[in-house]
Amino acid sequence: MHLEAGWDGPPAHVHERVDHLWYVLAGEALLTIDGRRDRYAQGSCLFVPAGTPHAFGTGDDSAAAMLQVDTPQSLDGYFRELVETFPPGLPVDPARVADIMRRHDTRPRDVSRSAVARLDPMEHNDALLTRSFELAAEARAAGDHPFGALFEVDGHVVAEARNRIYSDHDMTAHAETALVLILEREHLLDQAGGGTLYASCEPCPMCVGAMFWAGVRRVVFGLSSALLMELATPPGNTPVGFTITAAEIGGAAIPPMHFDGPHREDEAAIPHHGFWVP
Repeated sequence: MHLEAGWDGPPAHVHERVDHLWYVLAGEALLTIDGRRDRYAQGSCLFVPAGTPHAFGTGDDSAAAMLQVDTPQSLDGYFRELVETFPPGLPVDPARVADIMRRHDTRPRDVSRSAVARLDPMEHNDALLTRSFELAAEARAAGDHPFGALFEVDGHVVAEARNRIYSDHDMTAHAETALVLILEREHLLDQAGGGTLYASCEPCPMCVGAMFWAGVRRVVFGLSSALLMELATPPGNTPVGFTITAAEIGGAAIPPMHFDGPHREDEAAIPHHGFWVP
């Protein structure tokens, strides 16, 4: 990257899935990492892990050049969209830059993961939750377990999935893992950190892990795993399942995941009535 003299650079931002390795090739770069702002001369090498607020520029009369290596994925699409949206000579609109960032696993610092954690627990889209219940009913009608999930970004549903363990002969094909596969196949994982996954039921530990590694950070769900276990256990039998909650697992992750639920459990339970226990 060529950093022009006097350039303040982009606003401080966060990537949930992408690590940076920065190497200053020439000049002196002004780099900010997790709130610490310093100048780094040619030959400096720094690692910026996912989830860390950062920014770069020059800030004075001297230019600089810097090599950036991204892992596990490239941010080439982000830079291409920036160039296409703001050709040389066109004024840069910060609000439009923020929109582009959100589409490419990038968030302005003021809506970082700490801000997400403070979201009102009742702030969710009821229509999307209802749709997850409908997907659960569709899964049951198809002969699979009654679970559904979808993923939305800025209020728009970008992918839907239902449980497919019998349809696909795959006991790991839960609604959430099936949804993650769709996001990956459709090249939508770069949007995972900026949207919300809606699930008809509280995700199991396997699904929490799959969602985390895909970059999903916010989940809204209907039925609690505790009530599901109760519905699925015949009278007199010992319950089978996990007692740890999705919120407990997500809260122990770095960066943390935010789980919002249960919601409307009476409705969420409808596809399960008579399914587990005749």
